[in-house]
Amino acid sequence: MSELRMVTLRDLVKSGHLEIGDGYRTKRSEHGTPGLPILRVAEVLDGRIEPEFTDFVSEQYRGVMGSKISRPGDVILTTKGTVGRVAIIPADSPEFVYSPQLCYFRTSNDKLLASRYLYYWFKGENFWAQARSVKSQTDMADYINLADIRALELSLPSRSAQDSIVDILGALDERIAVNSRIVGTVHSLLAAHYVARSQVAEIKLKLGELIELKYGKALKEEDRTHGPIPVFGGNGISGWHKVPLTGSPGVIIGRKGANAGSVSWSPGPFWPIDTAFYVEPRSGSIPLEFLYFLLEDAGLRNFVGDSAIPGLNREIALSLTVRIPSEETIRLFVETARPLLVLNARIAQESRSIAELRDTLLPKLMSGEIRVRDAEKVVEDVT
Repeated sequence: MSELRMVTLRDLVKSGHLEIGDGYRTKRSEHGTPGLPILRVAEVLDGRIEPEFTDFVSEQYRGVMGSKISRPGDVILTTKGTVGRVAIIPADSPEFVYSPQLCYFRTSNDKLLASRYLYYWFKGENFWAQARSVKSQTDMADYINLADIRALELSLPSRSAQDSIVDILGALDERIAVNSRIVGTVHSLLAAHYVARSQVAEIKLKLGELIELKYGKALKEEDRTHGPIPVFGGNGISGWHKVPLTGSPGVIIGRKGANAGSVSWSPGPFWPIDTAFYVEPRSGSIPLEFLYFLLEDAGLRNFVGDSAIPGLNREIALSLTVRIPSEETIRLFVETARPLLVLNARIAQESRSIAELRDTLLPKLMSGEIRVRDAEKVVEDVT
């Protein structure tokens, strides 16, 4: 890492090695199909995109949008709302238009800067330390502008060193991705098993006869003490804390926001925040594992109110009619589901440990504090 040097993103732009831009501000008159879908800020998650593509810019405006149309290898950063979520556009991604709350980074000389190295740099503490400083100076906790982004300083080793760093971190991410696919497959099989079992259900009940929906409790990031307890919001785990709000496994339902009506499972104690409900059974006759799949299958997202801030009305949700099979059918389903949910929890914990290792190695590799050769040995033991 003797070739390590510090450059600003502005320097890379001026020298023609990097292009930086924000998204396209569409006019309502430009929307229409056939056209290019718009990638919204909420569809950029940590390390990936999950586009829904509900809005389009008419194809006739392609020339006007220019470079704001995605390309494979683009690194994208959320600059408003939850600042700092970063992803990289895969090679097989369809074209789309970036929305204004996104910033894209496009490398133009792969001999100097690897796009995946830039992607990992945005995930590291070097970026976050500078971003926090900028946001505190501007008093804009939920926004970072292009001028401040261009002023960020990047640690830049040789291209060969970048490739080695990317290979190491990428191996850890690939292990996490494999684990994620296993978890997804197991869940899909259990969901299909539930549907097969529920087809013979004859008893019809209101959801409110089975469960209560309790409100979560606000827990700001600055009030959290990092620990083993997952913090659930409307879209699943949003962080970690030292103590739980509830002391047992449970089901969490998104209450408001873009993911209102989504259903999550916690295999152990957890903290649901105020954008979520958590489920409390009215009796112990129906296990939580069965209720989890019942609620997933209930289609709660179809009952989310259409407003500026989407929300799931508790009374409407509890008034839904659901079908319940016999006690024996439920027992047999839970006998299958319970150990597989435990397996998924173990795999998820392994992924969390690998992610912590990746996040520990990342700044040390980029600063030259740890040698690539030594990091490779650590990663070999894990992967």
